[in-house]
Amino acid sequence: MGDNTDRENLLKRIKATAGLILDEYLMSESGLDAAAYVEELKAGDLKSEIVKKLLTCSMDKTQQEQEVAAGLISSLCVRCALEPSDVEAGMELLLKNLEDLALDVPKVVDYTSRFLAHLLEDKTVPESLLASVPALAGERLGKQVVETVNGLLNLPLKVTVTKQQVKAVLEEYFVSGDLKEAEDRVVELNAGRLGYEVVKRTLVMAMERKNSDRERASVLLSAITRVYGSEQFFEGFIHVLRSIDDLALDTPNAAFLLGNFVARA
Repeated sequence: MGDNTDRENLLKRIKATAGLILDEYLMSESGLDAAAYVEELKAGDLKSEIVKKLLTCSMDKTQQEQEVAAGLISSLCVRCALEPSDVEAGMELLLKNLEDLALDVPKVVDYTSRFLAHLLEDKTVPESLLASVPALAGERLGKQVVETVNGLLNLPLKVTVTKQQVKAVLEEYFVSGDLKEAEDRVVELNAGRLGYEVVKRTLVMAMERKNSDRERASVLLSAITRVYGSEQFFEGFIHVLRSIDDLALDTPNAAFLLGNFVARA
């Protein structure tokens, strides 16, 4: 009885706190603070409820704020406040509740589809989750979600566009060596919350090039930090670190090279 009561009280705290965490993040965009708040909850196997509540709380926000909320989920994973399995379980809870949510949120399919597309795009949840959507959400709404997500993933999402833009900036910078021009173009990207992607792309592309280009990339990374801040810089490094085994397939000394970048930072 006591365990059930403790669990119910924790669930109430999660529901009460998730909205506050989201509102604070929308104002400050501090992934560090958000991660600390989540860890203070000591949610254990109820972390999936945090994911679900963060996303449902964002449904009355603007589209841009909803994108930031999805980015918050990714940031919490990078900072190990959540595990990818927590996010997948949280999305499953959301999908199972879609029919009920649709009564109060007419555009719930669109909102949920954007969340899922974002999390698939940045590889926070596995692609296999998409196949299970009809079973979780029901055939009617589930089919709508799958079709919408597939449509979104066929479009150039902001994160995809940012990757392409960063690649173009770096390719020109490695040829010209013009740091000022590269920094100006990084500013023009206006990547905002996707600043980590600028850092990540810079690191990954530099690993594949000669040493002089890696040195140029190190200098540019300092400029990127000035533009997007140390939190985005940190998250970019962690994203690369988490994919180091995959990177090592093409660049066997990827871990060593990343260590050199850390030493120069």
